[in-house]
Amino acid sequence: MLRKLVSGSAMVVIVLVAVSAQAETLVNESGGFGPEPESSTVEFSFDVPDADTQLALAVGAELNQGTATLALYNAVGESVFEVTFGELTLIKSLGPFNEPGAFRGELVSDNAVGEWSVNIATIPPRAVFRTLLLSGPLMVAVALAFAIGWKVRARAQWRWFWVGAAIWAVGVGLKFAWAIPLNKPIVNAIKSVLPESAYLAVASVYVGALTGVFEIGVTLIAARIWRSMAREPNRAVAVGVGAGSIEALLLGLVGFASILISLLEYPGAGTVRAAAAFSVGGTPLVFLAGPLERIIAILCHTSSRALVLIGVAQRRWAPFWYGFLIMTGIDAIAGWTHLSGFLGTQSVWWVEVAIAPFAVVSIPIIVWCLRRWPVDKKEATGCSSEFTEANAE
Repeated sequence: MLRKLVSGSAMVVIVLVAVSAQAETLVNESGGFGPEPESSTVEFSFDVPDADTQLALAVGAELNQGTATLALYNAVGESVFEVTFGELTLIKSLGPFNEPGAFRGELVSDNAVGEWSVNIATIPPRAVFRTLLLSGPLMVAVALAFAIGWKVRARAQWRWFWVGAAIWAVGVGLKFAWAIPLNKPIVNAIKSVLPESAYLAVASVYVGALTGVFEIGVTLIAARIWRSMAREPNRAVAVGVGAGSIEALLLGLVGFASILISLLEYPGAGTVRAAAAFSVGGTPLVFLAGPLERIIAILCHTSSRALVLIGVAQRRWAPFWYGFLIMTGIDAIAGWTHLSGFLGTQSVWWVEVAIAPFAVVSIPIIVWCLRRWPVDKKEATGCSSEFTEANAE
């Protein structure tokens, strides 16, 4: 069952990537002021293709000193946006504009030291966002399919799925408790001492390692406290499926609510559409990206946690480290796409291709765990060893 699901999903991803194009952004500018305080002007221009076009604007800046002013002018020279900042993270929708043509931007610094970035893209028609409404329910369907499918096939008790969900929640909560106050200074410190390529590599591994430390680390601690989690393989897989499925379920619900808000014109709808524009542009069938990513993620959650639990059952450390590497690797790629600015300028299908090998590797890992689990027949409360062997085959 798992083999067929992943092989079919992989073929869909390959076809989609083959027809995808680079995301079409109008502006992708970044730079820095300094090291001495700098007062200068950076100019750029871009073409607004059609009348009634709405633009998505993303501005990021970290100035250690001084200020900068960003101004945008339409095709007839009128100011359409202006903001002065020292430190800024802004996503905003602009327009619609009735006058297509050459727009112009100016970034004027005043005794500034620091870094900045400006990205501008066209916001897709509302029909695209209506299609995106399908993404959330499909992600929920993926979560339910894995959970119910394993429940029926392995006859695992529901409590082990909920145990996996609880472990995921604790791990993610601890990760955010660390990341919110500490990630920014740590990443900035890495950036200050390393060249760009090395910085991206080290910082991405750091971001990925947080998932390994907290999510996989919490799984290990829980398994060593409650060793019944590692008593038999179907139970262990249920723990992993529970962790991945609850994540997919919550992301699907949040995603659906966000797109719905963007269509119903509630406060903040323009910001939601602007944020989505940077990933939607140039990505064919983008509504399928979330569900396929959740398939990949659930398989990785399952294999990594199965490795941790078989390591506890076998009293060996090696399986734990393999599980640690799977989750660290997949989130290191995710971290790189954000730190490098890749995610806002390229088709999201390239990200799915990059993380797909982790799902492919996860299949034989899960099968291996099902076959090699050191089940104590007197203590096992799950399915029979014969049924376990049937699952593995």
